[in-house]
Amino acid sequence: METFKNRYGFIPMELHLKDLPELYCFPYNIMFGNYTVRNQVYVFGHSIYNPDLESFKENDEMKSMNYYNEHNHDWKVEITYYKKRNAYEGTKYNLDRSMLYASGTSWNMFFAHLTMLGPTDGETCVFKEVK
Repeated sequence: METFKNRYGFIPMELHLKDLPELYCFPYNIMFGNYTVRNQVYVFGHSIYNPDLESFKENDEMKSMNYYNEHNHDWKVEITYYKKRNAYEGTKYNLDRSMLYASGTSWNMFFAHLTMLGPTDGETCVFKEVK
């Protein structure tokens, strides 16, 4: 199992879909990434979570949508946007077990907090050698 060092946060782009303007408050995707040493070589490990548009829910108070790890759907991130407070909450799950929680009242601060720890130990990631 890798032990991650030097963790990096990632601020995603907004999700703009012409036919679904109600999704403006959600990210295009979510990336968790950081560097580690594997077999004495520096590598960058990252996982990308893509939106599940079918999971979108909305009521008077909030909007929510799930994002799934592109390589292992046992891992998901649930994003909730609270309309009146203009605030976000996010929880990363492995199956039904909560692995990470973050909240914030601005886009940049929220996503910095959500992604700053990088991939969770045991999370399915892609590793690329850093030269």
